[in-house]
Amino acid sequence: MCDAWHGESGPITPSSFAERIKESWAKVHAACATHGGTTPETGFLEPQPVLEPSAIKEIRRNGTTEGLLVMTPDGEVTACVTDTREATRSCRTVPGGESALTAMRSLLEAQGYEVV
Repeated sequence: MCDAWHGESGPITPSSFAERIKESWAKVHAACATHGGTTPETGFLEPQPVLEPSAIKEIRRNGTTEGLLVMTPDGEVTACVTDTREATRSCRTVPGGESALTAMRSLLEAQGYEVV
């Protein structure tokens, strides 16, 4: 989608964007062909397991939920926050498991958020 969106200049219409998507997929298939293709059955790609979160904490400010702090079983910790005062949304992911979860929690609390 990104390749299609940032592709050729000119007006984007539903039909031109559909064509750009086809062209972008053609690039992917061509690049992967030398490695065996784009399907796990014939290529080098293996299906990726879906990692269910092992911890989810709400990020609140003044009693309003403004985000989530999530840790997956592989130890990645992601904080996603919507700052309602500035109408901005951002996410950051770091490795590190429980220690990263504790560090992010501390940083968020230092910024005035409550993590529950």
